[in-house]
Amino acid sequence: MLPIELDQACVDAEAHLISRFSASGLSLQVGSDFRSFELFACAYDRELTEHFSVKFQAITPPRGFWMMLVAPEGEVVATVAARLDDLGESTLADYWKLILPIVYRDAYGAPVSLRERQPSFVQEATGRVIYLGEMWVHPDWRKTGIGSDLAKLVQLRAFRRFSPVNALYVWMRPREIKGGFASSCGFQTLIENAINWDRPPAERDAKSSVSELWLAGNKASALHDLVYDLSAGTPRGLLKAGDAAVLSVSCDREE
Repeated sequence: MLPIELDQACVDAEAHLISRFSASGLSLQVGSDFRSFELFACAYDRELTEHFSVKFQAITPPRGFWMMLVAPEGEVVATVAARLDDLGESTLADYWKLILPIVYRDAYGAPVSLRERQPSFVQEATGRVIYLGEMWVHPDWRKTGIGSDLAKLVQLRAFRRFSPVNALYVWMRPREIKGGFASSCGFQTLIENAINWDRPPAERDAKSSVSELWLAGNKASALHDLVYDLSAGTPRGLLKAGDAAVLSVSCDREE
């Protein structure tokens, strides 16, 4: 659990972001059932990545959640998801060396491999680390600011829900970094070619190889900055810490 003052500031910041969605006529839906999330994605001719798809992952409610912004006519206009990886004393670099060879193959069909040394952000991240993904905005709603606001909101919600959090990160394509989108999402750490490969993965699409992705992330101290930057100038204490969920609709199916 976050300290009381930080927790209330986080709630205020969440309320501020959600009010901006409401002003655009959008409602926020939140859930932890990734089977439902996958069905939503399929309805828009999208497939979840291997990091969140139920074909590859079994993410239970204590380990993950997703968010969607929905227009008044019921159309989904933006999505994002968060997953907790509790690494214990292992580093994020150690985790990558275990998981990435399972997920990816090189150009010859063999498991990929990583070099011993990885970027400092990755070498230093231990304990409870959040992976963000499935960041998507409908073409008609791009360049409106909802994508960056949703990225900030998922960071805040994950920071509170999975506290204590040591770091979080997401993969982004070069154009999203160079166009300023990552910075607008509140990420303070940006690392080009963030994985030091020994044997890199095969190119999987025409946009860019997985090996060319950037890491955008925040350490816990940067998440503190994000909370206070967003809550500054907003009315404090209008909501109690337990009331943030009232501003969003749960979409988890009843078992």
